[in-house]
Amino acid sequence: MTQVTWFLAESLAGPASAPSLKLQRGECECLYIISGYGKREENGKILYDVKFKTPDIFPLCFKFAHNPEVRKCAIEAHEDRLSVNALLLGRPLELHREIAGLLGYKTWADYSTEPKMVKSGKNAEDFLGDLETRLRLLSEKERGALIQLKKEVHGKRGLPFDGIFNFWDYRYYDHIYIKKTLDLDDSLIKEYFPVAVVVVVPAILEIYQKLLGVRFVEVKGDKKDVWHPSIRRLGGQRKGRFGFRWILLLGPLPSRCQVLACRRLAPPRPRYP
Repeated sequence: MTQVTWFLAESLAGPASAPSLKLQRGECECLYIISGYGKREENGKILYDVKFKTPDIFPLCFKFAHNPEVRKCAIEAHEDRLSVNALLLGRPLELHREIAGLLGYKTWADYSTEPKMVKSGKNAEDFLGDLETRLRLLSEKERGALIQLKKEVHGKRGLPFDGIFNFWDYRYYDHIYIKKTLDLDDSLIKEYFPVAVVVVVPAILEIYQKLLGVRFVEVKGDKKDVWHPSIRRLGGQRKGRFGFRWILLLGPLPSRCQVLACRRLAPPRPRYP
């Protein structure tokens, strides 16, 4: 499975500044690259290898690359990276249907939603359908604004405009739209609210404590029992009793998930009708 795609140096035209990305000046006048990208020369041309990890490919190729062909190439390669698994998914889906039938459920969706608030697959489908109907008018309005913005940008850059808003256009024009309409640059905001220190994390924990009626207590010393010193282990107390435990990892580690994510470490107990 391919894990790296590459681009010509001159095709990676990016922003003049983006402090949160730790950018350095590249060989081309209009190029800025993230420190650490693989650089090589092939047939007299400078190439940069961009890994499919989200922190690598998303900012440079999806959000900041001015060249629409670069964005298209990057997103097609990124979406195709797991195509090898397509043939492997048939058996799990077949087992899901079999398990649901043996347990007396019409579909796997009915089985998986039964203990949740939505209660059934049909209720979930109806909810999503109603949500789509309510959001469609708003989304069409915003899509029109993004298409108009694309027309303006293509006009300034001398690019052909076909009136179509493509999948690979979204992150690029959404970033421009937010900066233009809200005068908001999230890369600058991050300078004032570093996650790993005393502002953001305690504030988020405080919000959830009030919202859920729990108290988070950090586990320290020998009882911490984690695989890396940067990891924080916390327990959730309610009425003086521990109800759950979780870990907080604020930075990437080798061979671990490289993006913001919430993962269940222990499987839930099996449910039987």
